[in-house]
Amino acid sequence: MAISSTLSAASAQPVPTLPDGTPVPPNAIQLPDGSILTDDNGQPYLIA
Repeated sequence: MAISSTLSAASAQPVPTLPDGTPVPPNAIQLPDGSILTDDNGQPYLIA
């Protein structure tokens, strides 16, 4: 793989967040409608 400084870098993707602003970890369980499955305290359930 060649590395070149002549090409521009891609923009970083925005980090998904919960309604309270907490970042969603990449191993959080996401439902088919796009919502994140959370417990009673609002913390996301994680895939171990």
